Order: sequence, then structure tokens, then C-alpha cells
Amino acid sequence: MIYKFHFDYDHDLLMHQAKEEGYENFIDPKGGKVFDDWFIKRIDSGYGKKISDMFAETFDCEVRPRFYIQNPGYSLGFHRDRGTQCAINIVLQGEDDKITFRENGVEESISYKVALLNVQKEHAVFEPRNKRYLFKMSIFDKSYQEIKENLSSLSYTSSQE
Repeated sequence: MIYKFHFDYDHDLLMHQAKEEGYENFIDPKGGKVFDDWFIKRIDSGYGKKISDMFAETFDCEVRPRFYIQNPGYSLGFHRDRGTQCAINIVLQGEDDKITFRENGVEESISYKVALLNVQKEHAVFEPRNKRYLFKMSIFDKSYQEIKENLSSLSYTSSQE
């Protein structure tokens, strides 16, 4: 469900891009629900795009980068991402607030800084203590297992587990 790994990046530069304007309320594409405490910023340039392009080239697939903000105290309940097979997430602020996975009625909460997540498994982030900044790189046409195998063989990554 989660594969933590080390990836060298410029945290300050990525956080600077994350804090720039351009966010809008997240809207559920299926039901149209507007989320008042969860925000998204789509990007097509800058440092975040450069990182996602590097992963896209490495994995030979589309990688779509976005920034998210989750306000303190707001719970993003259990869900599966629609269309996204897996995602590489970098928690820029709020890494102490754990992601919780649920499978067969069993819940496991995990903190991470950089990880590949199987977003087809139920997951949630409950009531972060502070504003949570997330850089997410969504992968649509390769499975969690395929990307995990590729990541484990790369020289610039190593497991944190």
C-alpha cells in the first residue's frame, strides 16, 4: 500500500512553489461536491513540473503533478482515487499527520515524507494538526507494483523501511 523511499529534491524550492497562489477548492469530479478545507493547484511549469517530468521519463508514462492543501482539523475520509493507479507523494509540511490505509477492516496509520502510494486501496488523512502541504504526482497507466519495482532498482532512491 505504501513504499517509502529517499529522493533528493530541493524542499525549499518545492515549498516555495507550493505556497504560491493558484489554489481552488477541490471538487469531486463524480458527484460535484465542493470541499471547503481541501484545495488543489494544478501545475504545468516550475520545479514541481521538472520533478514530475523526470519521473515520467524514468517510468515511460504520464505523471500529472499537483499541489494540495488540507486545512488543520479537516478529515479527508476513506476513499480510493478515481482513475489514478498510484501516486508518488511528497509531504512538504505535515508529515507527522499520518495517512491511514484500510484493508479488510484493518486500519494502519503511517507517517512518511516521500512515498509511492497505492491509491486504489482505501486511504484517509484525519484531522491534521497544521496546514498540510502535499505534492502529488499521479500515475494513471502503470500499477503500484510496476512503479514500486522500478523505484527499487533506481540509484537515486532507497527504501526508508
